[in-house]
Formats: sequence, structure tokens, C-alpha cells
Amino acid sequence: MASAQSGEVLSNKSIVDLTQAGMSKKTILSKIESSDCKFATDTKSLISLKKSGVDADVIDAMMAKVSGNTTQKTSSTAAAATEKPAVTTSGPSPEPAVHGSGPNSSAAVALLKKEGSGIYYYDDNALHEIDPTVFSQSKSNNWSRHFTYGFGKSTKVMTVSGSEANIQFKSKQPMFYFYFDTEHKSLNSQAPSWFSGVSSPNEFLLVKFDTQVKNARAVTTAAGNAYENAQGIDDKYKRTFKFRKLEKGIYELYFETNLEAGEYGFMYAGANAVYGGASPKVYDFGLK
Repeated sequence: MASAQSGEVLSNKSIVDLTQAGMSKKTILSKIESSDCKFATDTKSLISLKKSGVDADVIDAMMAKVSGNTTQKTSSTAAAATEKPAVTTSGPSPEPAVHGSGPNSSAAVALLKKEGSGIYYYDDNALHEIDPTVFSQSKSNNWSRHFTYGFGKSTKVMTVSGSEANIQFKSKQPMFYFYFDTEHKSLNSQAPSWFSGVSSPNEFLLVKFDTQVKNARAVTTAAGNAYENAQGIDDKYKRTFKFRKLEKGIYELYFETNLEAGEYGFMYAGANAVYGGASPKVYDFGLK
């Protein structure tokens, strides 16, 4: 470089001299780029440069040069300051929760075994059991059977009393824990008897209730006829969830995307009020 040969260091006065000598902006910018520089860029100095006729682009180049020199000098210091030291651990690290902000696996299992069989949610750093309610009534929509000799499709509207559940979440991805105890049943003790074999969240549905019904929450069964009872819930009410097994009979349930605000409930898959006259249990909650 020229500066290496001549030892010249450009200053504010050098730039003013070049400008007033009639040098082109291109020449002055090239000179700044290829030379060592020691510019003063405080407010007073910048005003003086402008009054002396120095082009705005040249002043910008002077500022950039000063900034570049400062960055070069301090880069190694900054890197040392921001570099994170290596962390050495002795023994395995605690297992974090995989989804949401629940307890780690071992803590959840210990808490659930202490509490017993049931469906729980995690909130305020503790597990809380959800008490089940039941569908209070059902109403058939079977007007077409009168004209189709029993072959017409019909549905049932099943309702839960009250416009909202007692449990209301602010989080759009609440976490739940299912604990099945096949020996003592509890969670599984619902008529008819085939429910007693339930042992996995795969056998549950999450439904989103229709809240347009006055003082109630409702779902509609899948369509059936006199020879084919409706045994499921209409797909439009179903919502998906994920789960992972923590231990035999113990599962963590979570959601990969946010749930929309509304009223929800876990219920046994296929359970409804037309099977043997049973009133299915529902573990209900809401999202504000």
C-alpha cells in the first residue's frame, strides 16, 4: 500500500486540503481506503469538515474508517468476553421436560404414584387431578327414520351441564398426565364392563365442545341407524394430541400446536349415551 511506503497518515486536515485542491470525490475515497487514517469524528470536527466543503460521502467514508479501525482493535477482546467457557459435569444431567414446561419424567412419575390413578394437569409447579363429570342428557336427531323404515341415518346430541368447565387454562398448550392402574381401576371404572380394560391414551378422544347450547356444552355422535348404532363422536369435534410413555401405565400428553380458545374434554373413544344406557365420563377443561 502507499501508506506502507510513505508512512503517511491521513487526518481531517489532509481531507480538507485534498478537497480544496479540487481532487475528485472518487480520488479522495480511494485515498482513504488505501491509507492509514487518524480522523477526528466528534460533532465539532464533523461540522468543520462540512463547512470546509468536504463531500458527505467522503465524511461517511471517514466515519466508516474510524469505526473499522475500532472494530479491528477490539474484536479479539470482544470475542474473549463473549466466548462461553466449557462446562464440565460429573454424572448425568437432570432430564428436562420434552414438551412445554412440565416436570421431568422421574419427578412426574414419583408424583403420580403418590397421588394414584387419574388424569392430571400441570400448573403452578404442581400436578392437579381432574375430577370427571358425565354427559347429563342426550337428544336424538332421527326425524328421517319415519320415512326410511329405520334405515335413515341419525345422530345424538350429548350435553354436559354448565357453559364452561371449572378448570380454565391460559396456556394454549397445557400438559396432562394419565395414570392407569389396572389393578385398582379407578380411572377405568366405568360401565359397561369393557371399559375396565382401558390402559392407554390411545383409547381416549379429545373433543372440543359446541358452546352454542344454552347453559351447556355439546358434542354430536357419528351418524347411525336402527340397525347400526352411532358409537363414535362426529369428527368435527375431535382434536389431536400427542403422548409419550413415562412408565407402565403412566403417560405424558402434550400438543404440538396451540389449541384454540374454547371448551374441551377427554372421554373414552366410542363411548356415548346410546351404548347400554351408560352416561360416559368426560374430563373437561377450558382455554381462555
